[in-house]
Amino acid sequence: MMKKLIAVLLFAAVILCGTGFAAADEPVTPVTFSVVVMGAENNYISEAEVVVYSDGAAPQPYKTNIDGSAKFLLIPGEYTVSVTKTGYVSQTKTITVNAATPILSIQLIKEPPVLVTVIEEDGACIEGAEVIINGVSAGKTDQYGHLNVSMIRGANNTIRVKAVSHLDYLDPKCYVSSEVTALQPIVLSLAKISPLILIYNENNVPVAGAAVSVDGKLITYSDSYGRAQLPEYTAGVTYTLSISSDGYNPYTELKEFTTDTSDFVVTLQNKPDPAAAVRITVKTDDRVLSGALVYFDGNNKGQTGLDGTYTTMVNPGTTVMISASADGYSGDTKTLTVQPGITNEVTILMKENIPTTLIGIGALAAIIVLLIVIMIIVGYKKRSKKSSSGTSGNSYGPRQRRDSL
Repeated sequence: MMKKLIAVLLFAAVILCGTGFAAADEPVTPVTFSVVVMGAENNYISEAEVVVYSDGAAPQPYKTNIDGSAKFLLIPGEYTVSVTKTGYVSQTKTITVNAATPILSIQLIKEPPVLVTVIEEDGACIEGAEVIINGVSAGKTDQYGHLNVSMIRGANNTIRVKAVSHLDYLDPKCYVSSEVTALQPIVLSLAKISPLILIYNENNVPVAGAAVSVDGKLITYSDSYGRAQLPEYTAGVTYTLSISSDGYNPYTELKEFTTDTSDFVVTLQNKPDPAAAVRITVKTDDRVLSGALVYFDGNNKGQTGLDGTYTTMVNPGTTVMISASADGYSGDTKTLTVQPGITNEVTILMKENIPTTLIGIGALAAIIVLLIVIMIIVGYKKRSKKSSSGTSGNSYGPRQRRDSL
């Protein structure tokens, strides 16, 4: 009897084990599960972070796309769904995922903004500071250093603040509770920078050896590449920058050293050469001419003195055509390119003109002489003809008489 009972129990155990193995061998089919995130106005919310997880399983975070959805491939079972987005109240729900529940809709409600205030170490407001929340720029502070931002409440937020000439502020664990309406003022410290000045002339050629002064104190000289490296200065402060070099006009400017313009270029203006003297001497072959008018490029500039000279000042490098005039004289024209640092000498040689009356008398005399010569020649020819005629008559007369006899 006992043996039969044991046999029955063993058979039942085998049957049960076989049934269990058969159930374990049945395949489990994953299902596609979608989470759709919408706003209070039934608008789709993109870039919301959706995390789906279950006990003993690693979380699966995804971002919603433009239609507000995030899709998951899950084994049927119970899961926790968490949805967060900066500026909205986070939502968490538990749901049983199976083929009958392929979609879960979650509505996010906007949170009230959090006031961020950015100030200097001395308490002064910082305008234009950029506030970045969780990697996204929230905007820039106003003239009072204020900016309302959206933050995830009940969680840690990363907040970064950047302002020109200040050190960046970073808090990777800024916890914001549901009751918070404003953060503690964020204090930014001024940065320290070492400006590099590039010094060139008007032809874009580096100026070596230029003296660089800050607030009246000589700091350094530019190298052969025109570079002048300054020591460390506090950014955001205005300094008096002065640069000087031989041959150039002095440069002075009120300059604010900022982190955005720590390197900058200075162009020195060439110092113009002082005007050079030009002395014109007007003379003939044997004497100087006083009172002669002197012309530059056809324009009257003045007249010569008793010593026959006229002196004026002209910018170096100027090219002029110089001429002179005086009653009864004519002269040549000289071209001069004015050289710096010397007295530029020009001599205009004048020739005395022949008076018009003398020319007329000479011409009349020449005509009279010519007429006399012509008359003499004509008279001579006439006498020659008469002489020839008389000689011819004497030669043939007797012959003619003999012929007649």
